[in-house]
Amino acid sequence: MDDLLGAADELARKGVDIREALPQRQVMLEDLRAATPISTDRLNEGKKLSHRIVEYDFVAEWGFHLILCAGSGKQLDPFAGQPWISRLLASVQHHNSGLVFAKEIHRIARVAWAAGPLMSWIQATGCFIGSGDREIRLLDNATSASTFFDLQASEEVARKLPLESRRGMAAKTAPAMVGGQVEVGVGHVPPPGLAVVRMKGSAGRGHLVMFLDSPDFRPDEAQVAEWFPSSVDAEGEPADSVAAVKWLLAHAYTEGLTKSDLMRELIRRGFSTQKMRYHHARTDITIGDLSHSNALGVIRTVCRHLEFYRTGVLRFPFGIDGLDDVVITGCCPPGGWATPADFARIAAGLDADESEARPNHLYWFAGLPVSIGDDTFVLRSRSLGYKERLSDPDPAYYFEARGATKRAPGFSLGHAEIAQWFAGGIAAAGDRALSLVGSGVTSTLEIELVARRTRLKAEREVLLERERDLLSKVEQTSGALLERLESIYNREVAPGLADAAAALAEVDREISHERARTLMSTSSVAAERLLELVAQLAVPRSAAFRSILLAATREVRYERLPQQRRGVQTLVHRLTGKLVIGTGDEIVELPLDRTWESGAGVAIVERAPEILEELRAGVPFHALTTPLSQYARSDVAKLLGVRSEELLLPRIQDGRISRAVMHVVYERGDRSLGRIARQLGEPVAFVERIAELYVEQPPAARWLRGNAKYLAALYASAAHNEGLGLLGDIRRWGCTKRAHLTIVAREAEDDLSLVRGVGYQVPPCSTCGSHELVPLKIWEPVGPVCASCRTDRRGLKWSADPYDEYIAEPGIWALASAEPIS
Repeated sequence: MDDLLGAADELARKGVDIREALPQRQVMLEDLRAATPISTDRLNEGKKLSHRIVEYDFVAEWGFHLILCAGSGKQLDPFAGQPWISRLLASVQHHNSGLVFAKEIHRIARVAWAAGPLMSWIQATGCFIGSGDREIRLLDNATSASTFFDLQASEEVARKLPLESRRGMAAKTAPAMVGGQVEVGVGHVPPPGLAVVRMKGSAGRGHLVMFLDSPDFRPDEAQVAEWFPSSVDAEGEPADSVAAVKWLLAHAYTEGLTKSDLMRELIRRGFSTQKMRYHHARTDITIGDLSHSNALGVIRTVCRHLEFYRTGVLRFPFGIDGLDDVVITGCCPPGGWATPADFARIAAGLDADESEARPNHLYWFAGLPVSIGDDTFVLRSRSLGYKERLSDPDPAYYFEARGATKRAPGFSLGHAEIAQWFAGGIAAAGDRALSLVGSGVTSTLEIELVARRTRLKAEREVLLERERDLLSKVEQTSGALLERLESIYNREVAPGLADAAAALAEVDREISHERARTLMSTSSVAAERLLELVAQLAVPRSAAFRSILLAATREVRYERLPQQRRGVQTLVHRLTGKLVIGTGDEIVELPLDRTWESGAGVAIVERAPEILEELRAGVPFHALTTPLSQYARSDVAKLLGVRSEELLLPRIQDGRISRAVMHVVYERGDRSLGRIARQLGEPVAFVERIAELYVEQPPAARWLRGNAKYLAALYASAAHNEGLGLLGDIRRWGCTKRAHLTIVAREAEDDLSLVRGVGYQVPPCSTCGSHELVPLKIWEPVGPVCASCRTDRRGLKWSADPYDEYIAEPGIWALASAEPIS
């Protein structure tokens, strides 16, 4: 932008003044920011170069065409040209321009030869060329030579430009914040709680000021040119982002507060950040204007800037050799951002989040070419949201035809299946694979970097201990001694902690780069990383191996054959291929071959340990983790040593009873019933009842079978009439005739007495004497269960939870309770 405005000034000095027609600077900046980035491949690098271009056509009104470009630098496209030059040439040709003017000639192109097509057109058409440091003239031989040399010098200018510009940024940045404000020359986005504005200047643009984003520390709005924060809280008052950050640090990862609770409070406070204002081009935006997931991301961003909030030292890294990072100290509100206890709690919470979170790099194998028959497909992953990724235990891949978006119908592979295919092939290689790992030489530089990181961590721990000691003394001190302790902390500890954190971050970056250098190859997996690859196959923690793994996996074929097993279809899958491993001078190929089965016909023996363990623990047959078909029941019977028709477990609904039946009927051995009762923690009478039903005299399944409503009506009436079940109630609620009542009384496991013409007398509870007796739709209780003391006729306990869910015909009991007592 400075180049453009400077070029207009220079052109005016040469007699052509277009400044009155130029759009406002801010408008052009916003247009440039909003322009869609144009992405182009780089020459010989396999990467992308990106730039933005904005054009203003004032030819009809003012006679000039304005072009702005940012971002291309000195990079070349695959045709050894610069996209910016191509766009400029097209515009010049379209308007048949008579003059091409720039602030400086070397600003036209960053690579001399790339400007060749433009210069050739200018010379051939008699177009004039000019710049601030040159006169406007035709491109004759002498001008061509000097222009070429200027363009040649542009490459050196471009090479030095990052270093020079950043030196200027560093020179404009003050070393410490004073009074909550500091002048800065860097364009980096500060952490939440800080803001940056552009001040008004006496002539043109003013300087940048960074400050604590609070009404107490903001500069005078009348002196600010742009980006003054204007967000407000729920009461309409100017938002205080410093107070919001302090509140968040004091409450994050505290018991009883969820991240949604934190977010609601920040919304109420009108919290905003500089990144939000830049990204949305709004000074009044708040966290409440963001989506739920983006708002949670802002909270995570605050929590991950702990080192800055702890030390108040802000670093703007340039990443350029020969230039130190910009460091600003004293970026703290009075009293600091948070307490040491807050920082320790948040750090522990972040560590827990990191260990528990599912990885984002789940889909390592997406893009893997796979052949099925004569057709070639590519594995594609299902699109999942964040919550689905957390809960999806085995992401699935579908097959997509190459060059099309149509899936292969009915074909999919789970991540675990492919991971086991890779791991199985490497394991099958045995000693050969291990010898390959041993042949890889660990980088000497990486060894040195790891040792350096260990030393840095130890040094940082010493500083942290010193910090804890000083802070504990500060909390117990006042007056001049307090000022001295704070001075010692600010002079000796805080800068050291910031330096240690920066050094650790830098060495971690260097280690990552070195590992990537030793890991990556165009066609194979580096042998020294083979074990690391295997460790990440099941649950990938990064995308570092993905591209190289896809490139190193060859000739993948998939077959799926249906088979019939006892009338149930089983699918037999086979996946083959090879993995290419590089050991420096040698390339080794490991074959990959795995066959597995799926479907209802898969042998139950494979799941036998899991099933038997669940049955022993009391999981009902119908609720097993692995659902069992009718064919699987016979397999379970074989495992238990009985015929399938003798397997009683499928009938049992209750886990307590199921567990007892497993031990009494199928796994008793030489144990007595008393010993089984002790091992199960059950009364002996309960175990004896199980043996009575399932061993000595297997039930005929008569109890409450088809007659549940008759008996429910009988006992419901008896509960309302001091133990007398009235025939009228039984007929009305049970929908039966008198002839049926004799059958019901005979099948009821109870001592009922017929009272002619009236009904049946039901004995009260033998334990507490209550008449409120309830029949249950399971065989194991002896007669009805007392609703008061929960015992049956034999004194066995049947608690309300869970046995009330087995009450026979609860609707009848609701009807009975709604009527007055007879």
